[in-house]
Amino acid sequence: MSSDNGGVALSEVGGPADVRTSFGLLDASRVQGNLTAENSNGAIQASDIRGSVSARTSFGAVKVDGVREKARSKCPDCRRDARG
Repeated sequence: MSSDNGGVALSEVGGPADVRTSFGLLDASRVQGNLTAENSNGAIQASDIRGSVSARTSFGAVKVDGVREKARSKCPDCRRDARG
């Protein structure tokens, strides 16, 4: 899924998700597989992810909560918050 210049919200996904956007919040919850999240100039929130999370943003906070496998983030100018 991708969007330009706007936020994206997704939930109750029955498998893996690959999401890209810019200039808005990327909010993913209840994903039943791996999550790849990329956001240019915006924040990323991910919760209740049954697989692993790969989150990348150029500017904005990354908040990850409730990931079953590993979580990786790349965000040179941001705050990170990761919880079990």
